Amino acid sequence: MRVFIGIAAAIMVHASVPARAESLDSVRARKIVKAFDQHPGDLVEPLTVEQVKIQDGQGRVDVNTKTKFSYFIQTLDPRNPESPILLMPMATSRYTPTYYQTDEWWDAHKQEIEQAKREGRPAPRQDMDEVAAWLKANKLSTNPLVLEIRPMGIKQTRLQDYLRDFILEHHSRDGYVTLYRGGEKPGEIDGWLKGEKPRGVRYWTPTANYAWRYARKNKRFLDELIDGRAPLFVFKLPVERFVEMTERNWPQLTLGTELTRNAHTAFERGGVFIDHLYQMEYAGQGTLGVEVELRSNRKGAERMVEAFERAITIEDLAKDRIDVLKKANARLKQQYPKRASALDAKTADRVERILAEARLLIAVREKMPREVVEQLLRKLPPTREELAYIDGVHFEALIRERMQKLPRRPTASVDVRSEIDVRFGLTAPSPAACKVAFP
Repeated sequence: MRVFIGIAAAIMVHASVPARAESLDSVRARKIVKAFDQHPGDLVEPLTVEQVKIQDGQGRVDVNTKTKFSYFIQTLDPRNPESPILLMPMATSRYTPTYYQTDEWWDAHKQEIEQAKREGRPAPRQDMDEVAAWLKANKLSTNPLVLEIRPMGIKQTRLQDYLRDFILEHHSRDGYVTLYRGGEKPGEIDGWLKGEKPRGVRYWTPTANYAWRYARKNKRFLDELIDGRAPLFVFKLPVERFVEMTERNWPQLTLGTELTRNAHTAFERGGVFIDHLYQMEYAGQGTLGVEVELRSNRKGAERMVEAFERAITIEDLAKDRIDVLKKANARLKQQYPKRASALDAKTADRVERILAEARLLIAVREKMPREVVEQLLRKLPPTREELAYIDGVHFEALIRERMQKLPRRPTASVDVRSEIDVRFGLTAPSPAACKVAFP
């Protein structure tokens, strides 16, 4: 499908010269520059088409090249020239004087910071007034505009409002918002269980899938997951408390979006955000191509102690991963319709692997007979690990080691997979739950 230069632009072309066709992405790039031009107060430098890097309706706008501040571009239906374009600011939750340090200050004090960490002392921090002045000069805020380019005009929403409403719509149920935290530090769960905020705790996410990326740095993740002490924690906030903590003059929870450094590195190379763990397009939150995160201040982290529920279960983690993949698959099929069959097949393979790993982990946790675990191992798909993708850990070897402590009990040669799925609720979400739409 092709779209032609609009009437306003055509007036600038000599009548005898035919208007040249532009690609849909070129037209979108011009629309994006025009959208930002309507808000010059948010720019520190004029935006050019060259700063809009877009491919098949998705990409990145480098709004401030000096500070590496950028927007994520997501087109709902890239085949449709009238499809809404979402422009989502990224990595903004850090832009506060109580947390941020400028690159220049960081480079000048790097050795002092590292020395303080080695000695267990508080690290030096940049003067807050100095940081605030720098942020203001560079027009960096935790609450910039989210822009949605639509046929009838440009809708603008402040980021904190947009993400608050998004989480309430997509990640709340029965009056509660569920959040997750991946614990990188050994034994963090002990602090939560005692009703104490572990030192340095700062970030939460609305999907366990993103929190898992932090928790997987613990090489004992699988053992602790089986034993009910996984370094990935569930928090439940009453909706009223969640709203109150995010809407304060000094928010106790600041909402933001993020993509991994590896995803940005891949984008620099090929113009597509790639998940380096699985070598395919980054799933993000699922409906959105970016991750959503919440950063707390000290008081917010202390209040999250009251919201702590438990360590995540195997079942919860499996269903959350499947939910994210299903939603991402629906979004990516709209973006790449010619690859729909391949994307469906890849997602199906990943879901099959998730369920196979979950069954094995549950079987070991429930102390099922060795024969059952052996049967499940034989059915394990030969694809890359999912929940079990922990650096330096061999999943099958770990299961076989744990298997030696299980009872022997001859069983009939039956397929136990369906029985486990039903008993422990390992069911994939319905297609209706994976509908892609902007709020």
